[in-house]
Amino acid sequence: MSISEMLDPWRHAKSLEEYQSEMRTNRRNSLTDNFTPPTIGRRAWNMCKSLPHSPITWMFLITLGCLSALLGSLMDYWIFTIVSLRQRMILDLGEDSLASYLVWVVWTVVCGVLASSCGYFISTNSDGSGIPQMKALLAGQLGSSNVLSYATLVARCTGTVLSNASGLSVGKEGPFLHIVSIMADKLSSLAIFRPTADNFTYIRAGVACGVTAVFGSPLGGVLFSIEVTSQYYAIKNLWQSVISSSVCVLTFQIISVLQNDVLFTNTKFADFELGWELLGFLLLGVLSGVLAATFVKCVQWLHGMKIALLERLARPLVQRYLHVAVACAVTGVLAYPCHLLRWTDRVIVNDMFKDVPLANLTSIEQSTTFSPHLYLLLYLGFKFAITLVPCGLPLSCGIFTPLFTYGAVVGRLYGELLVVLVSPTVSPATYAVVGAACFASAATHTVSTAVIVFELTGQLSHMLPVMLSVLVAYSIGGMSSPSIYDVFAKIAGLNFVCADITDSVLAHKMAHEMMRPVPQVLTMHSTYADAVALLQGAVRRVDLLLVLSRLAERVTANAGSIEDDDANSTSTSMLHATPGPIGLEEAAELLLHDKALGRQTIQFGPPYDVLSYTALPINTYPPQVGYFVALSNVSARRTSVDGCDAQ
Repeated sequence: MSISEMLDPWRHAKSLEEYQSEMRTNRRNSLTDNFTPPTIGRRAWNMCKSLPHSPITWMFLITLGCLSALLGSLMDYWIFTIVSLRQRMILDLGEDSLASYLVWVVWTVVCGVLASSCGYFISTNSDGSGIPQMKALLAGQLGSSNVLSYATLVARCTGTVLSNASGLSVGKEGPFLHIVSIMADKLSSLAIFRPTADNFTYIRAGVACGVTAVFGSPLGGVLFSIEVTSQYYAIKNLWQSVISSSVCVLTFQIISVLQNDVLFTNTKFADFELGWELLGFLLLGVLSGVLAATFVKCVQWLHGMKIALLERLARPLVQRYLHVAVACAVTGVLAYPCHLLRWTDRVIVNDMFKDVPLANLTSIEQSTTFSPHLYLLLYLGFKFAITLVPCGLPLSCGIFTPLFTYGAVVGRLYGELLVVLVSPTVSPATYAVVGAACFASAATHTVSTAVIVFELTGQLSHMLPVMLSVLVAYSIGGMSSPSIYDVFAKIAGLNFVCADITDSVLAHKMAHEMMRPVPQVLTMHSTYADAVALLQGAVRRVDLLLVLSRLAERVTANAGSIEDDDANSTSTSMLHATPGPIGLEEAAELLLHDKALGRQTIQFGPPYDVLSYTALPINTYPPQVGYFVALSNVSARRTSVDGCDAQ
């Protein structure tokens, strides 16, 4: 007897009774194997995954929060190391020498070109802010194969570090949001996390984590991520974003304590009393809204001018590098003469939020050429220009941090003028806080910047003026110009992100964009949802039970009205064949069980044991109804078996 005949009961069985006996033995052995400790542990693990608030989901959110904080701290360390190297070179050459000026400009150009090279040679999806790409992805308007790839992750990390260390007036909130989203997608593809929830749920948690890791603001980061990346948001996913953001902030605080460093210093202001100052805060909101709208309009105009000039060049690679090199050179030339622009945005914001005299600030006390007020005014002019230049560059960079810094300086200068012109008891630092929130809110069309300011400063005494001023600035910015992120989306060719989904997406959506590949092979990690995709035309067991239940109700209701004996006997047979009427609670329980089962991995067991697969002819194979059953196959097999029995 060959090995195949020994393993196949159908080939060596002498009779149908012997075959059925061996099949029962195989099934009995399979049932015994299903109660082994590994099998029980695997089933318990899958059952744990199917819970509404699964511990596996909590494990994922905690892991994501810790990793995002660690990566954010690591990137900050890399940026600090590169910037420190440049600073040492300038100090060795002398800060006021021509050689140090050239080193600053060349450093800016080289780092900018290298950052742009990451987007060209590694992944083109790493160019730009990253927020428009994530908004398009979460809206279902952009595929995730390239946007969330490992190549994009490497290009984003490298390009963001180089662009922030180059001296350009850029931030890292948008790129880091994209980076953490890629991390969330790759973590969710692991076998331990994969079947627990929809992948986009994890990506949304990653978006919130990315914003939180930059600002150190858990609630403000969650709200900001919703405003800038979501057209529609499921509230049921909010708790996951809050948990991951809270863990991220906790990890970030632990790292800051170990490094003896803080992201932003807490402020202490006097309590706000309702009076004439409220009008001053509202006027600051108007001023910030007008300046922010002017900035966005200038970005649109400058990008149009750059496109008109670059179109004269034939080769796209030359256009790309020339665009970056010229922008970096202009930034280096404008930034170095103003000593205040050599400081990072983080230092500037912390200084503007300090309630001390302007001349005593760390970033201003080294300047003796101009008065502090004139120095801040010059800084605003240069900062506006060098923040405008990088907008639209083909490299990985953000925009929120420079906008926040610019608003803080505008508010500080506004408060200093009120001290001179109106009352010496005014606190200019409070106006710096309000100005930062107003300018960023008007440019990005978000109101969550107010919450970010509350959490950054740890100050709630000025909640009323901050909220009212932000609403005024937001209204003026919304009426006067589009959001800066919508402008970036148009620059990146994602115009449909800015429009209403009913007007643009539904009119241009193609069927192939919504199609997903159907798995051809079921593995140990496949879920029942994967098996459903293979069963075209099959009837699910829960649907079959509900249909038979309705049939039983109709047969029972019409039992007394049927006069034909044959019809009456047929209905009686149907009534005995059905499971009986199913109540609403039982039907709901069946549907919930069916939904939970779709997320579980397939448990291979009888009659799907390895030894049970035979070359049994379909005409004599006993009908077997599993979880999914194709009614046409069942009826055909039942007819064939009945025919064999009749013979």
